[in-house]
Formats: sequence, C-alpha cells, structure tokens
Amino acid sequence: LLRCGRKLENGSACNAKLYGAPARKTHAYRCRSLLDGGCNKRSRQGPAIDKLIKHLVLAKLEKRSAKRKQVAEAWSEEPKLADARRRKGALEAQWAAAGISDSTSLAFL
Repeated sequence: LLRCGRKLENGSACNAKLYGAPARKTHAYRCRSLLDGGCNKRSRQGPAIDKLIKHLVLAKLEKRSAKRKQVAEAWSEEPKLADARRRKGALEAQWAAAGISDSTSLAFL
C-alpha cells in the first residue's frame, strides 16, 4: 500500500514497499534496506500516515455509498394500514366527543 518515493541517482523513484517499524514513542513506516531492494533512506510518522489512509478509505466508501441508489419499495399492505389509521382516528374522535365509552373504545383499539 505504501511505497517509497525517494528519487534515486538515476532519476527514478525507489518505489520499494514501506514497512511498519516500532519506535520509542510511536511507530513509523520505513523504506526497506538496500539488501531488500529499498534505499533505506525514507521514513514517515506512522500516526500521520494512518490518519491519511483512514481519510482516503472513508472518502472512497462515502463516494461508493453515494453512487448507490436507494430504492424504496412500495409496501403491498399500505392501503390496509392507511384504512386502519383512518378508522382508529374516527374511534378516537368518537371517544373524545363522549360518543363511546372507555371500555368500548379500548375494545376496538
């Protein structure tokens, strides 16, 4: 994921993989040694790199999420629910006007 970008004497980039290395206070990402194909000259603070990677990953996920279309499916029972709500409202109105008793109102709800 992380590569060394130090320019070499021939003008090309080192491009070796960086590896995580422990340090006294925090970790760092370092270029590999010369024997492992790196330049052994570049290191970066681990927490700063971690924060950057976290930001980039979250931005990518948000972008991907925004592309997805939210499809709202119509519920087949919606008309029945609307009718039940209407009837409940009518019962509550009758009860509020003292047209039906408490026990009758509760029995229908």
